[in-house]
Amino acid sequence: MQQLVEEFGIVTATAGKVNVGLKKEGLVHAEVGTGSFVTADAPAILGDARAKEKEEAT
Repeated sequence: MQQLVEEFGIVTATAGKVNVGLKKEGLVHAEVGTGSFVTADAPAILGDARAKEKEEAT
């Protein structure tokens, strides 16, 4: 989370909300004592979301 704070210049509370949102979407998972990591399914989840957006836009 500290990386998000430093890289994007946001406050810790905002970084926490981002992390919760990413977990809800299935894009990251947390490992106690080590941190949060991108899931193996993230590329497929994002691809499906982009396809759905394109479909809705037409």
